[in-house]
Amino acid sequence: MRRFLLLLSAFVGTGMVAFSCAKPPLELAFQGKLPIEESNKVISDYCMGCHVHVSFRSDEHLVASHQFYDRLPYQNAQECRVCHYIREEGIFLPSVHRGTRWPQWVVEGRFKRFETRELARTEARESP
Repeated sequence: MRRFLLLLSAFVGTGMVAFSCAKPPLELAFQGKLPIEESNKVISDYCMGCHVHVSFRSDEHLVASHQFYDRLPYQNAQECRVCHYIREEGIFLPSVHRGTRWPQWVVEGRFKRFETRELARTEARESP
């Protein structure tokens, strides 16, 4: 009986550690670690939780936004995360900053590192 309890507690403890280290779906979506459709749904649901975006239509937005950008990866973006991002801010009072890679900032070159990584990621996804 003692051995059973020891094994049970080890199993439960391991499970708790594994689940506590699991990343939430929203974080995975913004990191591009979910399938495109699932990623867009998770991000859209998150955005629609805000009163400003409650009637937001992600499918229309994705198609309409391409025209405002002058380069890849934005012009052929299939994922919300290409133009939008989140990041945690603050040490003692952490908060989430939601941001947009606005077309005028893209022209200024503020996101070159992201663009390089995203283009490489797109190439790797498209190559057989």
